[in-house]
Amino acid sequence: MRAHLLCALGLALGCGPGSALACTLVLRTHPQGGELARFNLPTPLFAVSFTHSVLNTQVTDYYEVRGAQIKLVAERFEGDGYGLPAAAQPGERLEREGSASVLHTQRQVDPLLVRASRAQRTTLHAGRTQLLADLVEGAILIRPEGCTP
Repeated sequence: MRAHLLCALGLALGCGPGSALACTLVLRTHPQGGELARFNLPTPLFAVSFTHSVLNTQVTDYYEVRGAQIKLVAERFEGDGYGLPAAAQPGERLEREGSASVLHTQRQVDPLLVRASRAQRTTLHAGRTQLLADLVEGAILIRPEGCTP
């Protein structure tokens, strides 16, 4: 399912016009700043998935690196309410994909803070897959480094 959405976005997996990207995502503890890990990005797109704490369904947020910026480009989820989008805002598109909904957007995210939780299986998909709670449980700051626009 993730591969299908990545292809639909045309940014990864060699299935669209996406360009190669030579840069790294750096993960640091927040607010302390200690480095946790580095991920070489094979494409400008990466994702963070987690299990929704109330609905117990998977939510996946898709991000695109543009230079030093990170944009949320899509969110895929099942269910309604409890912090999930109910409607698209101006410039966004909300559509159905089977039993799931996908919100297409172009929101700049700065900083990108992720709460790593073993219970919610918070996972980074960026060239490789990493259960973030294996690095630390708590807030993680994700920043691109050495990326070109």
